[in-house]
Amino acid sequence: MRRTPLALLVPLAGCLGSVHRPVCEEVAATEVADDEVTPAGTAAELLQRVTFDGELPATWADGAATTAAVAVTRGEGPAAWVELRSSEEVTRRVGFGALYLLVAVTCDDHLRVPTKAFVATDDGALEVSAAGEATVVPDQPSGRLVFEGAFAEAVLPPGDRDPADYEGRASFVEASYDELGLLEGAAGWTGERTTADYQEAVAERVITFARE
Repeated sequence: MRRTPLALLVPLAGCLGSVHRPVCEEVAATEVADDEVTPAGTAAELLQRVTFDGELPATWADGAATTAAVAVTRGEGPAAWVELRSSEEVTRRVGFGALYLLVAVTCDDHLRVPTKAFVATDDGALEVSAAGEATVVPDQPSGRLVFEGAFAEAVLPPGDRDPADYEGRASFVEASYDELGLLEGAAGWTGERTTADYQEAVAERVITFARE
């Protein structure tokens, strides 16, 4: 059996560097009742802002106008007051030295409430059910909602990208809200693709909707 000289192995070990990425680490999540007061208010107050059940003007990805039935409701499970702290995630990479990513990450303690969303069009071309969490930080009445669902259970029209070309597919609904309620949002699908030349992660917004 041919043996590789040790002298050839030593330089290769030096080719491994590291990537340092700032992240938020969850320190504690304390369950709270919907009417229990936290530094960010109560879960009931948050739900009053984000819940919605009605029709909104919507637009397909090609610019065509339509109407979407949108519902955001309370999900399963308790609300929680979540405490975070800044941390660092270190991964290995090919190359010399350490790479420190200058990414701004804000780790705010927050109130989170399980929620779920449903978006559908009257013509049956789109129907997405997804689950997620509504969150709010102290002294900030606005925020975003992100929900994820099973791609196989979603009804989505064909688009420019073929979902069959992607792995790890999921359906999604996203929305923003302010002190007056739901502002705008979108529904679609996500996926990842790896070729010999590149890696691609997509979030295909099939339909968007907005409060009048």
